[in-house]
Amino acid sequence: MRDDVIVRIGGLAAHTIGDGPPVVLVHGWAGLKEGWMRLPFALADAGYQAVMIDLPGWGDSPAPSGFPHTPEAYGVALGRVLDQLGPTPVIVHSMGAQGACLLALHRPRALTKLVMLAPAVVPFREIEFPPQSMRDVVRYPVVGVPLTRIALLWLRRDPERWRGQFLRAFHEPDRFEGDHDLERTLDYVCKKMTRTATSTLASSAPDLLGFDARPLAPRLPQDALVVYGERDRVTRPEGAQEVAALMPNAQAMSVPDVAHFPHVEAVDTVLPAIVEYLAA
Repeated sequence: MRDDVIVRIGGLAAHTIGDGPPVVLVHGWAGLKEGWMRLPFALADAGYQAVMIDLPGWGDSPAPSGFPHTPEAYGVALGRVLDQLGPTPVIVHSMGAQGACLLALHRPRALTKLVMLAPAVVPFREIEFPPQSMRDVVRYPVVGVPLTRIALLWLRRDPERWRGQFLRAFHEPDRFEGDHDLERTLDYVCKKMTRTATSTLASSAPDLLGFDARPLAPRLPQDALVVYGERDRVTRPEGAQEVAALMPNAQAMSVPDVAHFPHVEAVDTVLPAIVEYLAA
């Protein structure tokens, strides 16, 4: 996917692959529309049009002045995309689940089906010291956000630092050595992340870790598929399972020996399951 095929849908930058009914793909924190790997092509092969968007402030979608980078604001932005496309299934990863859940609650007819991959839907309550990741730093009382901004300034200067962050979110990343598609995608996304505003990264981080979908889950009427890796250390597998159990029309799919990217780490299992679910 190249920059010269960007289109604007609902005011957001998007890539599209395939023909047929649209399916919108919404990235997570530090994700971009170019990072979905084989999933868009699996959708296209199944007769759908995969519509991959950049949320405001990420990738090629500039954030309006004063944009708050909250789940509510991301949900409104996604709603504008669905206003243009019509009622549409939505696939989300990690932080992308937060705005989609709020949109599903407030505008249930806009979103016909929901696939949540490693969703960030239950807060982390434990804070490790010394910090094991940026997840711990951002949640320190008083000093967390300033320290996070400093860490992000350091992180965003070098694509290799971003590469390390992404690979730590995989279970056994050595398994993917020699995967040239993954290497090219990581190269592209990591270079692009160095141009992402620190304000976008820092402002969205607290909600990424603190959002709780459990109170609203029983009121979400959509059919949903919740996919989570049993080895995920970025979001909570048991939280994804809990939210799926609270939703009236959801099914959970647990994937063993997989961490935060089930659609990348378990292609042969997860991609057919998504296609089958959308077709049902």
